[in-house]
Amino acid sequence: MRKVTQNIVGVISLGVLATSWSLGQAAETGLSLDNSTQPAAPVEAAPVESPSTESTPSQTVPSEPVQSATPTKTSTPAATKKPATASGSKTGDPVSYKYGVIQLEVVKSGSTITAVNLIQSGTKGPDWAVVPGMLADAAVSANGSSFGNVSGATFTTQAFKTALESALAKF
Repeated sequence: MRKVTQNIVGVISLGVLATSWSLGQAAETGLSLDNSTQPAAPVEAAPVESPSTESTPSQTVPSEPVQSATPTKTSTPAATKKPATASGSKTGDPVSYKYGVIQLEVVKSGSTITAVNLIQSGTKGPDWAVVPGMLADAAVSANGSSFGNVSGATFTTQAFKTALESALAKF
């Protein structure tokens, strides 16, 4: 029985280390820093499309000028889609789950999530009260619900993602 307990503790420790490492990587890349770094993402996203559009005409101008008109038409609808993205804040529907209710407010600037605010958040107990805050930081870093689970808080993570998607669907 003692060996089994040691193995379980070892596996849990590895999960905690992996989660800590991934959060540390997100912090190093600047994904979960303050809001002053978040507006930089849309600015960087626009030049990324522009150089690819500029490189395509420069490559196609020597060979065929007709092809350079096609990428221009492709980039115009992409630019049209960006202004159509709503900015502001939306509150999602409350999501009931095993340990309570989670309801979120999502704040967006263009297509970037700048904040996720907890309206209601239930967890297993006081020791787990920090989990929804960690998930909110992860949602801002991932700019959506494509982030991993918090080890030991799978139900809370799933409910959080459902509540996040509910709020994002209202944009």
